[in-house]
Amino acid sequence: MAKRGRPSKPWSVIDRGRRYWYYKLRFWQDYESTEIPIKRNAKGQATNRSDADHYASEQYQRAILYNKRGLTLREFLDPYFVWDRCPHVKQLVADGNVPTERYIAEQRRRLELLVFTHPIAEIEVEKLTPGHFEDWKADLRSQGYSGLRGDDEKEAFEAWRGGERDGAGKLHIPPEERAHLPRNEIGSRTINAALSAVKKAFANGVHRRSIDVNPASSVGKVVERTRSRGIFSPAELRKMFVEQASSWGYGENYHGNKDAKRKGSAQGPLSHAEAWSFGFVIATTGERPSAVLLCRWEHLQDDVLTFPDVKDPRKDGRQVPLIPAVVEAINQVPRRGPFIWGYESGESFGYTWFTKRFQHMMKTLGLPERMDGMKRTPYSLKDTLVTELIDRDVSEILVRELVGHSQTYGERALSASQARYKRRRIARLREVLPVIEELIA
Repeated sequence: MAKRGRPSKPWSVIDRGRRYWYYKLRFWQDYESTEIPIKRNAKGQATNRSDADHYASEQYQRAILYNKRGLTLREFLDPYFVWDRCPHVKQLVADGNVPTERYIAEQRRRLELLVFTHPIAEIEVEKLTPGHFEDWKADLRSQGYSGLRGDDEKEAFEAWRGGERDGAGKLHIPPEERAHLPRNEIGSRTINAALSAVKKAFANGVHRRSIDVNPASSVGKVVERTRSRGIFSPAELRKMFVEQASSWGYGENYHGNKDAKRKGSAQGPLSHAEAWSFGFVIATTGERPSAVLLCRWEHLQDDVLTFPDVKDPRKDGRQVPLIPAVVEAINQVPRRGPFIWGYESGESFGYTWFTKRFQHMMKTLGLPERMDGMKRTPYSLKDTLVTELIDRDVSEILVRELVGHSQTYGERALSASQARYKRRRIARLREVLPVIEELIA
């Protein structure tokens, strides 16, 4: 008589007494690691078998779908860079290398914006070749995308179509109408970042044997073109940081989405202190905005600010002395959380937070967006500092030590010996402070 009971699962999960759970699908010969760490109670018994079962179930469903019809690129990338589903993220977390939520969100956004909207997303993975990705890169460079997001995109659509808002006052843009919006060229770095995300997913798939080959492994990066940026004059620096510092705040003459003033916490604080002090730090230290955003209150000691390592905030940061005016500006920032420039929720602001306020400040003060045919961006603050210090006969080596990095090539690039002195003694860096004070005085 046949044995009755629940039908057996088409997969099995075992505890081998190691770090991870292992699983095997019905048609496999050997077990594979799930990369899911085993959690044990005080008696040494495993307590999270259901997590491994859920993972094995997902892999089985994907395998069945793959056998019926090869997985398309969209289907393969579907779980990647989604915090609670991504195999790559789970592997990083298990190895103790926890990525930030912002990094995961940015990678996912690149996939959705640049990969899922392209015909390459509907090609089966097993049929993909390096040529498909070369064509994908070429299409992105030639076609671009709207370049407008959020409120700017809505305003552009409303101006073009005279769009109608719903009862809540929100404007919705039909997907088929987005093609009529202005389109901008996609930068080389953006394309390379999206390609990197795809390569990471393929490498993880090969590692887990969910795919046989990485079709993008031999695809090279787009050569990044160095574009010159416009700089500011000392008079303009004094105007934006000394004479009219309040221009960084969202006042009555706010240039942007009119609803932002009512949103408050969603869009960030409306006072000028945060953006003013943030820009002031960049303009007097030349540090990257990404590093400044990581600064916490404990990183400010008297007149010395420590910039954390962007790639690994756990490493020792770079210490730079500040002029008194910058220290005073930072001390005017309300203490809302652990980050100097952050929300009450404990998260730091994003770079977009500053770019919007930078653009608002430029329009409020009537500063031209271009100077000598070159666009002026937030990074122009750093370029202005480097240019002015060198023009005032400050040693180029000392200038590079102050800013901590170089984005130029050739003679201006840091040599191997100079690179070892990025964390020079504070006393040596203080030699530059009088010149910086004179620049904005």
